[in-house]
Amino acid sequence: MSDEHVGLPSGTKIGEKYTLIRHVGESSLGDIYVASQQTDDGETHVRVELLTGQMEDESVGRFLQEVDLLSKLENPNILKTLDAGEDGGRYYLVTATAEDGCTLDEYMLQHSPLAEREAMELLVPIVDALQYVWETNKLLHRDLKPSNIFITGDQQAKLTGFGIAKSSEEGQSMNLTGAGFTIGTPEYMSPEQVHGAGDLDFRCDMYSLGIMLYEMVTGSLPFESIAPVQLMIMHANEPPELANERNPNVTQECAAVIDQMLAKDREDRYETWQDLGGAFQRIAARSGGSAKAAGGTDNKGCMGMMAIAATVAIAAIIAAIA
Repeated sequence: MSDEHVGLPSGTKIGEKYTLIRHVGESSLGDIYVASQQTDDGETHVRVELLTGQMEDESVGRFLQEVDLLSKLENPNILKTLDAGEDGGRYYLVTATAEDGCTLDEYMLQHSPLAEREAMELLVPIVDALQYVWETNKLLHRDLKPSNIFITGDQQAKLTGFGIAKSSEEGQSMNLTGAGFTIGTPEYMSPEQVHGAGDLDFRCDMYSLGIMLYEMVTGSLPFESIAPVQLMIMHANEPPELANERNPNVTQECAAVIDQMLAKDREDRYETWQDLGGAFQRIAARSGGSAKAAGGTDNKGCMGMMAIAATVAIAAIIAAIA
């Protein structure tokens, strides 16, 4: 994706410390860039989210306080929040990233559908990260989707995209959205989010993770519509087609795990993240070995996808000037 689409060219300085390299996608907050930063150890890369829309004055202090909470998260499976601030009326959020790799949605463009063992191995660290933020801060992500999972060059999955996270602790109101932002992404939104429940807990994230897993192993979402409202109605009311009916290569055991994650009533989902993680590990270990050793993809996958994207972008430029 080229910078012409978002109006901020490569080389733009943000906060006097971060130099934008390329636009890599969008989040519920705004546009996402890879940027460079000069440190005592040399140049490093970071992930910069530029918030779109207007933040009211009373939201600014809360925004910075909540970023401070995110910066205290210490888990190897979470891309660490490093900085936040304001530059020329634009608010930004800076997260650590890897020098190579890609987001899960980019990865799936080249490898979908994934073998279920590979999908489980990728998501076990994400379950660990979600268990950590829930047990330490009662923190809900609320926007789990493939673009918020980063796959490093050595095939390690990292959780990011906490921009609309929410704490269920009394007195906490984690909500970096400001005015005009949608709370969540309709394709991955839990029924209780659709209904506007005020007592959300970790099981809303479990549902969204189930949608992601369904997409990973079948190659498609359980519900699809161009109308966000219609998608939300489907999540609230319609049972999804079983994953092994959508893709016969999915085992009944895996389909049953997904089906439980996608229960309309959260009381019917797994009782803890630990229970879900155990189910993932049992499926991943069922045939022995690792997905990568058993014919899964290697670290060329992300880089190969990026090379394809670059080729397409160059072709588009040539066509435009021809």
